[in-house]
Amino acid sequence: MKYTKHPMFYHWIYHNGYEKELIPQDIRHNIPRSTYAYWRKKPCKESQDYDEFHKVYENHLLQLQQEIARVKILHKRQLIEVKNLTKGLIDIIGKDLINHAIRDNQQAFVNCLEQNSHYIPRKQALHSIGISTSSYYDWRYINSVNCTTSSIGLCSVKHSNQLSEWEVDIIKNSLENDLFNNWALKKICLYLCKHVDDFFVGKTTYYKYANRILGKEGVEKRRIRRKHYAGIRATAPNQLWQIDITHLRSITDGYVYLYCIIDNYSRKILAWKLSQKVAEKKIVGQLIVNCLNELNPQDIMLLTDGGPENDNRFLQRLFYKHQERTGDRIQHFIAFKDIMKSNSMIERVFKSLKYEFDLLDIPLPIKYLQSHLEQSICTYNYEMPQGTFDYRTPDEVYRGIPTIDLRWKKDDVRITRKNLNRSKRCSSCNCNI
Repeated sequence: MKYTKHPMFYHWIYHNGYEKELIPQDIRHNIPRSTYAYWRKKPCKESQDYDEFHKVYENHLLQLQQEIARVKILHKRQLIEVKNLTKGLIDIIGKDLINHAIRDNQQAFVNCLEQNSHYIPRKQALHSIGISTSSYYDWRYINSVNCTTSSIGLCSVKHSNQLSEWEVDIIKNSLENDLFNNWALKKICLYLCKHVDDFFVGKTTYYKYANRILGKEGVEKRRIRRKHYAGIRATAPNQLWQIDITHLRSITDGYVYLYCIIDNYSRKILAWKLSQKVAEKKIVGQLIVNCLNELNPQDIMLLTDGGPENDNRFLQRLFYKHQERTGDRIQHFIAFKDIMKSNSMIERVFKSLKYEFDLLDIPLPIKYLQSHLEQSICTYNYEMPQGTFDYRTPDEVYRGIPTIDLRWKKDDVRITRKNLNRSKRCSSCNCNI
């Protein structure tokens, strides 16, 4: 192995931390890491060459140290002024508008920051604007490559794990499909992985490509969820039912009220009914009787809130007659009264119906709202997969269908994707060499 002898004053410069100011960059790159690490740890005053170096360059080094200290103070003041200016612009214009403008003009932003990186450190500049360093380096690489065979700008041959054009078209068509008009992106991804042949992507990958297709305004901002207590959970179907009421608004007939019974274990909607009146005692009783006669559960538990439609003598007589006739007991619990648990699961089902099936403001009379709601509940029960159940719908969970294992499909799709991407050629990034 060939060793290179370096001047002794390099030892002193590295030991005092002035290598960036005094030694050129090309020379610094040729010095082994173990060598300059040794120089930084061990003082160089014992060497004979240091005395000669110190006598000749003592005054010059003192002046240089003072100049370096002055430049550092000036540089620090400039950084503070730039940071204050950036903060003022963010307060005036808004952080979101600035981020949108930067993301729409990525190439110009990268060129500007690279030209001034010697004066303003990239990390501090990006931190003041609110852009992560990983995003910036991705932009810089994509702008330098600019490959025409990829939908995200990365070379398909060098980065063959990215989605192929066929998979990107499937994602784009799913976002434009009326069936998934208001579905959550997670549920669309699960539905495609389950029903489309030779297609399998992770949820984060689907979010990333949907973000690029729809733009920043089309995808909800990810929020850090707070830890919450675990609600009441059943261990089998027909063990716990939850009952509640919510209101819907029909522009022609005002407010209407939706009564629902769901199964806690599978989140399937077992029975429902629309009414123009709130707190009707007989509607809840009628829904319970229909579910009991159709499903014939044993020792069922009911969880409701303390509303008058759920806590009345009519239901108590109904439960007593059912026990006398069948011998099966119905235990009725009121949330936060008989049991310290909330009725939140059925509230989550109501939220899914309202937002994912466009039931908030419907310009339809009640008779058309009834058919629209029937179609929406059918889609929710039998077609929409739930992320909690691993690609299964509420009806499949209710009927006891086992969890779908798609690991075999994941491996096959990855191999096909790599072969498709590696078969492409383009001239912009020299990937055909």
